[in-house]
Amino acid sequence: MKKVSAILNKYNIETNVSNGTFYLYVKAPKSFSSGDEFSRYLLDNCGIFTIPWDEVEPCIRLSMTFDSALSDEKFYLELDNRLKRCF
Repeated sequence: MKKVSAILNKYNIETNVSNGTFYLYVKAPKSFSSGDEFSRYLLDNCGIFTIPWDEVEPCIRLSMTFDSALSDEKFYLELDNRLKRCF
């Protein structure tokens, strides 16, 4: 979660890393009115699937619960490349 959070922060996407859960909560940038809008943008433009989470504030939720078919380093590189194209 810390590595994914660092990649998101690189693109000014604020994250909340908690030791008590396997979810990564990500604040929607101010240019988005809701987590739903931000989630849709990530899916449509970056190919990144997230869950909108607007209970307290505009956020999305990423689940860190399963292994990727890619090695960790390739996964991080792919995430970084996708975000680079969108932000």
